[in-house]
Amino acid sequence: MRQYQRPAGRYHIAAVLAVLLGLSSFGFLEAEAQQAASFEQLLLLVTAGDTVSVTESTGQISKGKIAGLSRSSLRLVVDGIARDMAEMAVSEIKQRRADSLGNGARNGAIAGAAFGVFGAFFSDCRGSCAGDRAAMIGLMSALGAGIGVGVDAPIIRTQVIYRGPSRPSSTHFNIAPLIRSRNKGVVLSVSF
Repeated sequence: MRQYQRPAGRYHIAAVLAVLLGLSSFGFLEAEAQQAASFEQLLLLVTAGDTVSVTESTGQISKGKIAGLSRSSLRLVVDGIARDMAEMAVSEIKQRRADSLGNGARNGAIAGAAFGVFGAFFSDCRGSCAGDRAAMIGLMSALGAGIGVGVDAPIIRTQVIYRGPSRPSSTHFNIAPLIRSRNKGVVLSVSF
């Protein structure tokens, strides 16, 4: 009785493919969240009622709900008080958003495919097993994609959704006379 012996080259190719697929799933850079450069673009990313954190060009940070947004201004309700902000006065807007499920599905599918390739080529299969191997790789890829989506679903991050054009920083000095019935002097104000 002659025993079936698989050529050693197949094991090496399968092992190399599995390792490369597995390692490549960790090498992807995270995609940057959508970021608007104008209020006109921001109209596509937020709606009235969304909670955001706005950094004004003065450096003041306000957290509130969007009451209205136009191409040139933002109405933000902070502690029950509505504030109108011009686009030029806003340098950055942040919002807590869910992580993209696409990268989790992609990374999970690649990792699953690596395990599928490993399992398919190292299984004890005699004869023509191409269909079984393809099914194993496909099943493991789908399982990995599902696990990747499950891992990414609960992740919520604060993301920058608007960044205004960079403005050169400048320092302003204002000097004004102070003349009152009791006081006389000079008022000096500095802003940067």
